[in-house]
Amino acid sequence: GPTYQPLTNHKNVYYTGTVTLGTPPQPFTVNFDTGSSNLWIYSQKCWWSLSCWTHKYYKHSKSSTYKENGTNVQINYGTGSMSGFLSVDLLKLGNICSTVTFAEATSVPGVFEAFTLKFDGIFGLGLEDTSVSGVTPIFFSIKDKLQQPIFSIYLNRKAVDEVDKGGEILFGGTNQSKYKNETLTMHNLATKGIWAIPIDRVYVGDRLAVACESGCTGVIDTGTSLIVVPQSELQAMRKFIGSTADKGVVPCSDIDKYPPITFLIEGKNYTLTSSQYISQIKFLWSETCFDSLDDMNLETIWILGDVFLSNFYTVFDFGKKQIGIAELNK
Repeated sequence: GPTYQPLTNHKNVYYTGTVTLGTPPQPFTVNFDTGSSNLWIYSQKCWWSLSCWTHKYYKHSKSSTYKENGTNVQINYGTGSMSGFLSVDLLKLGNICSTVTFAEATSVPGVFEAFTLKFDGIFGLGLEDTSVSGVTPIFFSIKDKLQQPIFSIYLNRKAVDEVDKGGEILFGGTNQSKYKNETLTMHNLATKGIWAIPIDRVYVGDRLAVACESGCTGVIDTGTSLIVVPQSELQAMRKFIGSTADKGVVPCSDIDKYPPITFLIEGKNYTLTSSQYISQIKFLWSETCFDSLDDMNLETIWILGDVFLSNFYTVFDFGKKQIGIAELNK
């Protein structure tokens, strides 16, 4: 049957679960990321990055199933990078066992990451176009062990920092207790090889905020916390929302009065209410609220990150190359 992977929600910024590598199994906390396709874990051979001293690391010398590969690899993310070399070993994910090629990280720059990020590596769940160094995407290596070549994700924004209560990934099926089955709509991918779907229009309240005349693409990315908007559209979005132009700040006292944001995707509306998209950040004794929008210099590409995904149940179908979105059971 399907394999169940509980998640922990870290301050609504990222979600992690546990996998093991090697024989005997070495456990690691990983960030499951649909926006990339490689698996990497800190390496025993990582000496010069501070992060390597503040996280668990993989010891290939202690694994009887380790096979050398040695190809150098570098992976760049929206907010950071890693470099290292490829290795081969046995991955255990729930009740799935599979031999996979992954990267051992020997350099992960950044002092911030060393003390704030509570994961020992990134587990990419993406398709072939987001894979680096021609490595088979990790899900391709495990999908033959599943009844159906799909995985589905539920993220729980309410259970912050509670171990294994922050949602789940189901590999090989869907958890029908989590969503309204009649609302599940399958969408074709906007571009082959990336988990992304076409966006027709974006509304704020009942006003058309972005017309997408030359088409918009929504990347469905569990590895991004916020909703990333093309730079050219951010000001319009904030003007319609009523948040401040530079940081998107709103007063925390009346979150409910702000308009909903609706994404029209292949003729179907997906709406976030203001309390669903406005994030509250507590720091010491002060609190700031902001609209959870960020911008990147991408002309027509939106990234629908965890702020969006935590309000729906999402299904990723490798066989049909489709993404399904459903309403959550309340």
